[in-house]
Amino acid sequence: MKAIDIIDMEAVNPVDNAKVEKIYNSIMENGWNGAPILVYGNLLLTGSHRQAALKKMFDDGADLYFECAEDVTDIIEEKIEEGMSEEEIWDNLDYLREIFSGTWVEEYADQLEEW
Repeated sequence: MKAIDIIDMEAVNPVDNAKVEKIYNSIMENGWNGAPILVYGNLLLTGSHRQAALKKMFDDGADLYFECAEDVTDIIEEKIEEGMSEEEIWDNLDYLREIFSGTWVEEYADQLEEW
């Protein structure tokens, strides 16, 4: 998913403006790199600070047509089919290993604070 597609999605965490500014500066200097923001429906599961930095970039007129997010709806739905309740999923957003172990998301484990 492109940055422009996620800037208005609902974030799951409040943001620290100092952290947002640091991320903003990093993206402006180095471009987007690192783990993708994880999206479920119209909700960000990760990346609240990165999304806020993207919004700031948009407000400053930056081009947001670059890839930065991945939809993990299929993974979440599979976990629900396997018996994990939606409540368990929301309770595990601070510890993503329970949800995403054994999926492609695991390759970003060392970059996701919530892992």
